Amino acid sequence: MEAYLVSLTPDNGLRTKIVEDKLMIFEKFGNQKFLLDEPHSSIYIGLSKNIKEVETKLKEIILKQKIIEVEIAREWQEFKNDKLAGGGTTLGLKVIGENRKKIISLQKKIVNSLNELRNGEIHPRFKNVQLLDSFMESIERYGYPFVSSKKIEDILIPHISFCCFALQGDAEEFKKLNNLKKYVGPAIFPKISLYKINTDDSITLVSDFSLQQ
Repeated sequence: MEAYLVSLTPDNGLRTKIVEDKLMIFEKFGNQKFLLDEPHSSIYIGLSKNIKEVETKLKEIILKQKIIEVEIAREWQEFKNDKLAGGGTTLGLKVIGENRKKIISLQKKIVNSLNELRNGEIHPRFKNVQLLDSFMESIERYGYPFVSSKKIEDILIPHISFCCFALQGDAEEFKKLNNLKKYVGPAIFPKISLYKINTDDSITLVSDFSLQQ
């Protein structure tokens, strides 16, 4: 089975700012988990025997999908002791605003279409972890912990992470050094991207899908 990631991709202006900060993290703190990933907001991680099947289904799903405009919050999105990243602190930009609902709606369409391709298989990073019952139920049903439903709309927390810091102290120092204000305000996701997840957890771009204006 091939592992893949479906994500929303920020516009070039926001991407450039994030890449600059990723480079700063590398220079000051060394490489961190997921630091080399392209800036993105994860929608779904799944499995398929043939990633081309995923590509074909995505084209159909997003044929009429419009660009999603959101707001970047005035506070960090922080996940301490991130079990799904092997520990450490995942730090990034928090996505807020009414259009978060559009992201959740889009996720439902994507997951409902792609879920069958995994044939009940679960990506290794979601096996043998202990999470809240709602996340475990989502893993069992969709192979992914963060699929929103009518019961729990906020199970998906849209965000754009810089990386997962191995040391909490480094995450705190980065927050002090970084001016979050440069990110705050409107942001646009103009495309959806499909990545292959490699065995070392790095990602390789397969396809970009531009969304409608």
